[in-house]
Amino acid sequence: MSIEDLSLLSIIFNFTIFFLLILVVYNIFKNYGAPYLYSEIEDKKKHEQDLKNKDILLIKTKDNLENEIYKQQEKILFLQNKVENWKNNLLKEKIEKEFDQSKYLNELKNKRNLQLNNFKIAKLQKIAIPEAVKKAYDEMLNVYGGKTGLNLTKELINKIKP
Repeated sequence: MSIEDLSLLSIIFNFTIFFLLILVVYNIFKNYGAPYLYSEIEDKKKHEQDLKNKDILLIKTKDNLENEIYKQQEKILFLQNKVENWKNNLLKEKIEKEFDQSKYLNELKNKRNLQLNNFKIAKLQKIAIPEAVKKAYDEMLNVYGGKTGLNLTKELINKIKP
C-alpha cells in the first residue's frame, strides 16, 4: 500500500468516522435534544396561552368591576335623591305641622279669649242685672207706687228674659 492509498484510505476512514459521528450526534439530538426542544416549545406555548387567558380574565374582571362601580354610583345617586326627597318631604310635613299647630293654638287662644270675655260678661250680668232690676223696682215703686210699680217691674223682667 502506498502513501496515496493510505491517505485515501485515511480520508475515507476519516469521512466514515465523521459520518458516524454526525449520525451519532443526529441520533442523540433526535432522541434527547428534539424532544427536549419540543417540550420547551410546548411549555412556552402553554405559558403564552396561560398568559393570554389571564390577560383575558383580567380584562373581563376589570370590565366587570368598572360596570359594578358604575352601577354602585347609580345606586348611590338614586339613594341620595331618595334621601333628599325624604328629607324635603319631612321638612315640608314639619312646616305644615307647625303651621297647623300655630293655627290651632291661635284658634284655641281666640276661643279662650272669647270664652273669657263671655264669662266676664256673664259675671257682670249676674251682678248688674239683679242690681238694675232692684233699682228699676225701687224707682217704679217710687214713681208709680204699690201694685202698678210691681206690675210694670214684672213686665220689664219678662221683656228682658229671652
